[in-house]
Amino acid sequence: MRSPIFAAIFLLLAVPVAAQVGLPPGGPPSFHGVLEVLPANGSIDRATGAAVLKLHRWRLLLVPGSNGIAPDKERVDFGIGNTGQDCFFLPPGSMVAHRRGKVFTYRAPRGTTCGIKNLKITAVSTDLAAGAVYRVDATLVGVILSDLLFTTRPLCMSMAVIVGDDDGFGGIQLAEKNLDGRQIRVANSCNPGADWPWLGQ
Repeated sequence: MRSPIFAAIFLLLAVPVAAQVGLPPGGPPSFHGVLEVLPANGSIDRATGAAVLKLHRWRLLLVPGSNGIAPDKERVDFGIGNTGQDCFFLPPGSMVAHRRGKVFTYRAPRGTTCGIKNLKITAVSTDLAAGAVYRVDATLVGVILSDLLFTTRPLCMSMAVIVGDDDGFGGIQLAEKNLDGRQIRVANSCNPGADWPWLGQ
């Protein structure tokens, strides 16, 4: 069922990375899976380009043969385009495990202006041989999306969720609901081409 998605990822592995951002804290991940992107809402501050993105029921698909993830014991990081922002990193122990290790949650301190405001990772399937699946719900604040201030067409950006030595990559297609308002949306998934950070590390 997920074969076409994984096939696309494996093809991209053979393409030289066009734009590398800095390595995530803790070094590059070893197991490269897929981030399944769904439509999402958000808002942008037109004075600064800082945006809020609300992700709902996205899925982190681990590559078959991965050693699995433990979000309550490993680093968690969101990589967004080539912004180079490092405020979306959670050190090991930041998330709390619930329901016998099936659900993991995090809530940022009050007043956080750049980072993961809240995050919930839920195990859907833990079959490592077939490729484990986790649902991701998150609110990200302070995401710099200045390009949206200068273009009226959808913008495709690479995005990654990293947990320990596993990650999932996807492309997010951003669009403004109207040119004068604050509202933006992730319209759909997209293919960011060779702009896949860390795969060449």
